[in-house]
Amino acid sequence: MWFLAVNSAFLTTVALATPVTPVAPPTSTQANVAYAQFARAVEQSGRTRGFAVLITSDGRWLAPDIDAEGPAPVLLLRDGRRMSTRVLANDEITRLALIFGPTDGATVISEAGTLRDGQTVWAISAQDVHRGMVVGEDKVGIDEDTRRYLPLREYRFENLSLVGSMPVLDQEGRLCGFLSASLAIDSSSANMVRSGQFGPGGIAVSYSINPTVLRRVVSGFRMAEPRVNHPTIGAFWRNYPAGEGALVTQVLPESPAAQAGLQAGFVILSIDGEPVDNAVKLATMLFNMSVGDTVNMTVRDLDRTFTIQLKVGANAKPEASAQASETR
Repeated sequence: MWFLAVNSAFLTTVALATPVTPVAPPTSTQANVAYAQFARAVEQSGRTRGFAVLITSDGRWLAPDIDAEGPAPVLLLRDGRRMSTRVLANDEITRLALIFGPTDGATVISEAGTLRDGQTVWAISAQDVHRGMVVGEDKVGIDEDTRRYLPLREYRFENLSLVGSMPVLDQEGRLCGFLSASLAIDSSSANMVRSGQFGPGGIAVSYSINPTVLRRVVSGFRMAEPRVNHPTIGAFWRNYPAGEGALVTQVLPESPAAQAGLQAGFVILSIDGEPVDNAVKLATMLFNMSVGDTVNMTVRDLDRTFTIQLKVGANAKPEASAQASETR
């Protein structure tokens, strides 16, 4: 069964960031090193979790997955010092975190817009950058650690060895991805991500949540009270065994689905004219929507096919999120 939900969190109130001026792309070794100064390594329990980027001028850093029950994460500053930080929020859906610490002279980063196939991008750490390119359109992917399906974007990089999670910037210095070794499009892709190599010449294949979802997380983390609202319709579903579509198995009371008239036993065939091939396709389609969107959902009930209007909502129960194990 399937359900999309929201993870919401807030701990403190701080000022919002000022507008960001795009940064010129690196064109030399010296510029590459400067580009890398966007990022700072994050450690927890003595282990590198990945690299964080500054998203507000007051010290909010977008960071890789942080254990909320563990010790305070540590930010490695440019002069070699290690500074403790506070966790302001965790988004369980994307496994990105918001930490608060010293700005350390880092540049506040902005988010990229639409990515195109073949576009040049840069994976950055605190010491180096890796040139890469966008490959194709969004793909249906999975976070192998949480078993959640997510819309992913594929990248290929030169000689990239992925350590923890790593930010991806476009040529204007804007954030467009956050690589993670746990993200893959299938089991064979997962093996390639872990090994860091694919094909000849040291080309690494890696995956990130797509730009739409990433912008949602960053926007939520920049709010005065950090809160990420992922879309939901308030229903459970699974693959329709007799053909294409998603079979609704449960509708939560007073949810957007219930208010629209969706019922258990209905088969969802399309949304705004785009076919729903299976349960996974429906989950990824909804992830790309925004809370408050109104969609036209075509459904079938026995021998009757009709369209209902549904307003996408948000749900604050992260334990009810869509998981791959529920498709079986």
